[in-house]
Amino acid sequence: MLSRIKCVTFMAPDLGAVRSAYEEFLGYQVSDEGQISSQLAEVWGAPACSDRSYILMQPEASQDFCFRFIEVIEAINYKPLTTFGWNAAELIVQDVDSLAERLVGSPFKIIGQPEDLSFSSAIRAMQVIGPAQEVLYLTQFKQKVSEFQVPDAESFVGETFIAILGGAHIAEIEDFYGRVLGVPHAPIFEAKIAILSEAFGLPVEQLHPIAALPLHNKCYIEVDQLPDEAGKRQERRDDLPPAMAMVSFETASLEQLESSLVAPACRIDDAPYYGQRVGVLRGAAGELIELIESPSLNSDE
Repeated sequence: MLSRIKCVTFMAPDLGAVRSAYEEFLGYQVSDEGQISSQLAEVWGAPACSDRSYILMQPEASQDFCFRFIEVIEAINYKPLTTFGWNAAELIVQDVDSLAERLVGSPFKIIGQPEDLSFSSAIRAMQVIGPAQEVLYLTQFKQKVSEFQVPDAESFVGETFIAILGGAHIAEIEDFYGRVLGVPHAPIFEAKIAILSEAFGLPVEQLHPIAALPLHNKCYIEVDQLPDEAGKRQERRDDLPPAMAMVSFETASLEQLESSLVAPACRIDDAPYYGQRVGVLRGAAGELIELIESPSLNSDE
């Protein structure tokens, strides 16, 4: 079973611009930096990433969640939200309206102004595109919502608690996560996702099928069924996908997944692993799922 979201990896053309934007406007700080080792690049099945520069950035109140930004050598033409795979990271925040004011004129382009969600007035969110073409949902829970167990916003902008995955058919994706990774199925319902409609030139009020697959430790994978015009993401051979490239989850054991990994699992000493075993799967929508083996979860779950 998948546990919490540990890291979200983005490909970035300018690490300096990313660092400045996240420090100044989101309150994130660099926790580690260096070059991707050839060992880790092989685990990912992406040897082209070897020796590329990276930075890890953490929210003010988190010690063990991070965004990882990896230097892009040559950018691929990419339009956010329109292809299968990881499309957005959803962050818990304390005050989304104040954050919107802070982001005016910043490197974060606001593509969705703060508004209550169509299915719950207790949840208020906005959406932005950052300097690495990453889409961020910035979400405030004005009060507890019984249907969702979510972490508290311990800093003005907190950590990722939902990874948003786009695919052609929710049922196929749910089947994969249930069969391979032990994630429970979730009810499929329809919701207004204005930025998704706008990305495809559809009416803003159009409803889209979605499902929120529950993970341990108050995290979710939101699966969005994309319109028929969506397609596979263009990727460069032996490299990670553009923009939101990969999501890393903790799991109790890799033992039963060894034969499904893109490359043999390996212990990685560098942050954010610190000697834990790491392996990567390709999901049903072509997404890269990084698994970090944490045997202590057996006693917690």
